[in-house]
Amino acid sequence: IVVADDAAIQAVEASLEKHPAPTPRPVLVISRLDRNDASAIISAARATFEVVRSRQFSGHGPQTINHVRNTIPQAGCLVMIDRGRQPHVKAVRIGKTSAMTIYEETWTEGETKARVNSMIETLNEQMKE
Repeated sequence: IVVADDAAIQAVEASLEKHPAPTPRPVLVISRLDRNDASAIISAARATFEVVRSRQFSGHGPQTINHVRNTIPQAGCLVMIDRGRQPHVKAVRIGKTSAMTIYEETWTEGETKARVNSMIETLNEQMKE
């Protein structure tokens, strides 16, 4: 048992008023099958998401979503990027029992800054709803 006097309690409350805890951000999991660096996506996403990079999958499907839901329960969004010069990119919003596709596109010109920024903007909008 920790005993605190009124002055100590007031000091803690005053400190919390001056420096409140940051608002929590949704967790974004990125799974990229070609194992290339996802630094452009990670950099663009860090402003509004907590980012986790996963290298545990050899393919993407319904089980990928279930696995992420079970192993990273705080995950709010999963971005799956397939292999190739024109990768298929799919993002799903993960719920407790369901998942909803919120972004899906084939990047015919590959990964460009404009594509990455557009995707992150879409994810931000969809995660606010």
